[in-house]
Amino acid sequence: MHPGFVDLPAMRFVTALHHPDSGDVFAHYQRMFDWIAAEGHAVDTALLHYREEYDPGFVSLSLSSLRLMVPIG
Repeated sequence: MHPGFVDLPAMRFVTALHHPDSGDVFAHYQRMFDWIAAEGHAVDTALLHYREEYDPGFVSLSLSSLRLMVPIG
């Protein structure tokens, strides 16, 4: 299998690192949504609702970190 590619338009994201000791990932997203609203931004779900980036060797949320990303307009 050959690698493929995806051509995405430029987007802005609010990001946060979620570590194993950061608690529930859904609560972490909620804190991000609360911050976005408090700062006067709006979530932009026209192309995607969220994105997560996992480090190589990711095992699970209880053992590995990941970057949470929410698109804003």
